[in-house]
Amino acid sequence: MMLLNVSAQLKGGIEHYSYFGDNAALTMEPVLHIQTAGGAYGELRYNYEKKDAISFNAGKAFFIPGKLSTTLTPMLGIVAGSMKGCNLALNQETEWRNFFFSSQSQYCRSFSKEQPDFFFSWSESGYNISPVVFTAIALQCRNQAKNWDIEPGIMSGINLKNISVSFYVFNPLCLDSYFIAGLKYECYLTKRK
Repeated sequence: MMLLNVSAQLKGGIEHYSYFGDNAALTMEPVLHIQTAGGAYGELRYNYEKKDAISFNAGKAFFIPGKLSTTLTPMLGIVAGSMKGCNLALNQETEWRNFFFSSQSQYCRSFSKEQPDFFFSWSESGYNISPVVFTAIALQCRNQAKNWDIEPGIMSGINLKNISVSFYVFNPLCLDSYFIAGLKYECYLTKRK
């Protein structure tokens, strides 16, 4: 399979996720990302690995053309603040007709014995009902100190040009269910040719 660069121009965006619910303290996770015309990719995240931790990940995005068009972005990163460590991460997006699948996976190696290493993955499999409305099932998996925490969820959202608004419910059939509201803005930072 041939890997090609994803974009022919500089683009960037910001994502913001807010967690809330009866058993979940309000947490906000902003993510800022940028991708060059050559596919170099970087993202800055806050509260993602741990509350009050900041991380920077860098890598390169590759596009695999075909009926299942796929983008793979492997990354390495550093974590500072309330947690100190390094990340090995992979973002993946696949589309086929109106269906989509995406995942963000990472292994975080802690520099401190008090904070164990962990693996985390967030996956979504969904359908674009129209150019504006989409829905998906979601799954969060976390392994820390040999303990697995798996949380299923459902999501729906709307696209308004380069703005996307989504709403998630995790553990929807359990007493410890919680909600996530997401806002995503993406734009090209250079004029299209």
